[in-house]
Amino acid sequence: MRRFLVSLLILLSLIVLARIKVFIIPFSHLDIGFTATQREVSQQYAKMLSQLIEVLERIPDFSFTVESFWQFQQWLNSKPSQEEMEKFREYVAEGRIEFAGAFANMHTGFLNTLTLRESVEFPLRELRKLGFDAKVCMQNDVPGFSEHFPDILQDLGIKYLMIGINDAYASVLNMPSASVFWWEGPRGGKVLTYVTKNSYAEGVMIRSPSGLEQFVEAVRDSGYPYDVLPVLVAFDNAGYEPGIMALLRFGRIEYENMDVVVSTPSKFFEELEKRYSEFPTCSGDWSGWWEIVKTGGPYSSSTARWVQDSLKDFLEHALISKHDTLYDSILEKLLLYGEHSSACGAGWPGLLSLEQINESNETVVLYATEAYKEFHRFLENKFRSTNEDEFIVINRAGSPTECVVKLPYESARVGDIAIVEISGKEHVAWYFSEPATNAYEPYSRGFKLYVPLNPGENKVKIKEIRPTHFQKQETYRIDRIENEFYRIDAHSDGTFDIFDKQFERLVLNQAGKIQTDFTTRQYAFETLSLEVSSAVSTEYPQEKILDVTFEPGSPFVHLRIILPCYKKAVIVEYFLNRDKLPYVPYEKHSSNYYVCFPLSDTTKTYCTETDGNVKQIDLFPFVRPREVCLNGYVVADAGAFNYVLASREAFMVDLPFDDDRNKILSFHLLRHYSEAAVKNKGIMKLQDVEPNTPKLIRFSFLISTSQHVDPEIPRDFLRPVIVVKSKGVIP
Repeated sequence: MRRFLVSLLILLSLIVLARIKVFIIPFSHLDIGFTATQREVSQQYAKMLSQLIEVLERIPDFSFTVESFWQFQQWLNSKPSQEEMEKFREYVAEGRIEFAGAFANMHTGFLNTLTLRESVEFPLRELRKLGFDAKVCMQNDVPGFSEHFPDILQDLGIKYLMIGINDAYASVLNMPSASVFWWEGPRGGKVLTYVTKNSYAEGVMIRSPSGLEQFVEAVRDSGYPYDVLPVLVAFDNAGYEPGIMALLRFGRIEYENMDVVVSTPSKFFEELEKRYSEFPTCSGDWSGWWEIVKTGGPYSSSTARWVQDSLKDFLEHALISKHDTLYDSILEKLLLYGEHSSACGAGWPGLLSLEQINESNETVVLYATEAYKEFHRFLENKFRSTNEDEFIVINRAGSPTECVVKLPYESARVGDIAIVEISGKEHVAWYFSEPATNAYEPYSRGFKLYVPLNPGENKVKIKEIRPTHFQKQETYRIDRIENEFYRIDAHSDGTFDIFDKQFERLVLNQAGKIQTDFTTRQYAFETLSLEVSSAVSTEYPQEKILDVTFEPGSPFVHLRIILPCYKKAVIVEYFLNRDKLPYVPYEKHSSNYYVCFPLSDTTKTYCTETDGNVKQIDLFPFVRPREVCLNGYVVADAGAFNYVLASREAFMVDLPFDDDRNKILSFHLLRHYSEAAVKNKGIMKLQDVEPNTPKLIRFSFLISTSQHVDPEIPRDFLRPVIVVKSKGVIP
């Protein structure tokens, strides 16, 4: 009898332990431009949140979470009545509406630390103006995030992070199907994080109460150790309907071993912390899986990155304030570009018409180009000189430094030099011309010089222009330029070698090989055959340039190699004509183009951000994609020296080993689409993937080798000075 009672007590204790509290969490997952155009999705959310008030009135046991601030912003822009706003306040106070503190679901690896922070801080600022606040941040669909996120969330007072990754990427996480952990950032900031590998739509896929019981049992069997579990209920721009269906299916049912409530994320986390005091800790970066879609718009993506980096520098050095009139407008466009479904491309099969895809692509480009124009409007208003012959040159570094300055001067001619005055001292500038311009290199012609500059604003004046002559040599198939640091040989197939005179060795051999693949068979590389038609070398006062032209027919039309005399570095630039890209049938989806730099005898390679932090890409327990999202430069240790490589326009880099155990850095230049599977006409030719942008695209790389890494060399390349003329910024 005693043995039976002991067994019964054990059984009863197991039954008690087996009981679990399930939080059904309804929300609408935001995909701006995925199920409809950005304009149409905006209209849908304005209408949905207006209707939500009536839904909450009629269904007293229903709660709803506003996943993204952008959703609420569309309702605010529709100018709701005072009565509607008061109702919203009432339901927030009751805990039946919760705001998650994020602008949208972001490609956090594409953002820099400013826009990543503002993806949370900007919504919090706007919510607090209205008397609202947020305890929790939600990020859904995206299968990975920047390591800086926990630091930022703790800084901003966000206690909790809830993530429902796209279930197609569930296998990349080396965790149970649902996990709770402290996620720790590089600065030690922590946020209590919940991740479900079953996606943000997990509750939509469950069709019955017994299905919910089976789902919960499967989660617990996978290793989930807690007796509190959220079930996310949302679909892409689907509004509150999935949540109401979940309430009717699950929320009003009695269960033998479950308590089920329809609630909000913060209430789940608060219950979890009430029952448990210890959770495991994870750290490191887990971004990179989806940011690659931004390569479909290389011009707009590089423009957005230039603006966000400029805005960050200006804010850090007090050249702009968050209270400036244009700040929020610029910021919002950058955040919209960084949102996870904002990308130029072919759209998801069967969701949009061809007209909608074209409108969506145009809108994505406008996010970047309008942010660029507004930033330049700010520059024009703040830094315009009253002297017609004077330029304002803004050094974005926080200390005095020597910088390359390009002064726009349309009447400059080949062979001219200019005498330039800065701070009472005269300097010699030499002629430059560019085959293509972009945000980093916005001027097509003028004078160039390398001079010391103070941080912030510097006044520069062209005093005199003198004709002179430089040595030019024209050869065919192959050429060479050299200075005291390097010797560079270009080959007839478009590749080149770099010999380092200090280390007396060939540091790059047949670099610049162009490779392609199709997205449906990614990393099944083919080498693009290039043939050089001519090579011209020109010697200027402080640099030598080798211009290589390729045979007609290739999408790559020009290669420029710049060898400065004032620092140990090489700048390599490729110019690609998108009109010459081969047509890609839809069954291959799209084609990708890469440029490869083989590095000899390297033992360790890592990404360093422009603020000096090393990206921790091997700590977080997940399967890292081959391509790392780059917000800085790559350092490769070759024993006796280090390689440093930086890219302005290409931001995804692959770090594989070849058969000889040498490291090959492969930068992803472009993803090219030709066709789309539209909802009303089947497979259709796209008009223009990145509309209203130049056809000739520029990609720039810096290469340097040194015993000790000098961070100023890649920093000055990635953060070139900004030039403002008397009559406004030169477009």
